[in-house]
Amino acid sequence: MFGSKFVAMDNGALRKLADSVRRAPDPVLKGREVLTEEYRKAGGVGETEVKLSAAFELFRSIIVQAAYEAMGPGSSWLSAADLEPEMDAASKACAMHLNNGLASQISRAFPSEVGSNEYAIRRALELDAIRPGRFLGSIRAHMPGVGYAVSVRKRYAENQDSFRICSFGNRRAFIFADGCGSARFASLASHLAVLEALGRSANGLDRKGICAINEKVAAMLNSESIRSFDEPGKDSAISTLLVGLSENGRSKVFKVGDSIPFIVWNDGEADMLEVLSEHYEMRSIIGRQGGLAESDVEESEREAGRLVLTSDGVTNLLADAPSEISRWTTLSHDPVIISERLMRSVLRAQIALGYSDDATILVEDSGS
Repeated sequence: MFGSKFVAMDNGALRKLADSVRRAPDPVLKGREVLTEEYRKAGGVGETEVKLSAAFELFRSIIVQAAYEAMGPGSSWLSAADLEPEMDAASKACAMHLNNGLASQISRAFPSEVGSNEYAIRRALELDAIRPGRFLGSIRAHMPGVGYAVSVRKRYAENQDSFRICSFGNRRAFIFADGCGSARFASLASHLAVLEALGRSANGLDRKGICAINEKVAAMLNSESIRSFDEPGKDSAISTLLVGLSENGRSKVFKVGDSIPFIVWNDGEADMLEVLSEHYEMRSIIGRQGGLAESDVEESEREAGRLVLTSDGVTNLLADAPSEISRWTTLSHDPVIISERLMRSVLRAQIALGYSDDATILVEDSGS
């Protein structure tokens, strides 16, 4: 199905395979079987051409959604997307990335003094920032009753997007960061931005708090140890940041960079979509030396609706992102269905354009 140089999607065959997953006694096992077979037919996908990899991710999305529809609430259905040969390949790619002089340089550059910025960076790298999951074709996270996220990586590099979905009592937090700048530390930048935002979201956030996040991340990313890896005068690594908080009938979003937040709300007759940003371009960034002014942080607050956070790998690929998001949020209120359908729209655009970027979508579960 995906072996051809020019990808041709057989919708009838896709529907038949998805139905076989829905009807299977064990939808997870069946989903893995059909995905693994196509993965191997495509030669492992890996670092291959955009059209082929996007077509496989589109196929994976359909199968994962079928497993979800068969099994219902919970997260066990997510393992239908876990393919052993792909995970082995991702582990090898991650090891190669680290072993290409980076791991030994980090060990020499970063001391083990607890509490230092260098120590925090080293721990972040070792624990999560550069991990095998960043080399998988896609990753997903589901927190029933809170929200869902899916992220598809571009080819030829690790996924530089980072995200978290969590809840603190009645407060829901949706955090997304898109690393940019230095290819070597872009994923570290987004990872640190998300971790700092996560730690501060439990007690609420304001513009001053976002600036404090930038100050902490910038101090780590512009330490002498990190800067020794990069060209003089260049940012070691920088990141966008979106933080969405929902609590007690209100939704608040903070935005730094060019990632775009949306909110869906009902006017009593129909669902309406609003773009929670005045700017699509990169006007400010997390991690840059020189600080971040409170005026550089976009802040939006609305009556509670459904938050939809997207990377520029989504909005830049779709000809009319608001219309496409509105289309899928109108047809379903399920965050899993919305996210997977919207991601498939992005993947179809990648196939048509022959271009890809890390694409990430977070959708809140509005409970309606």
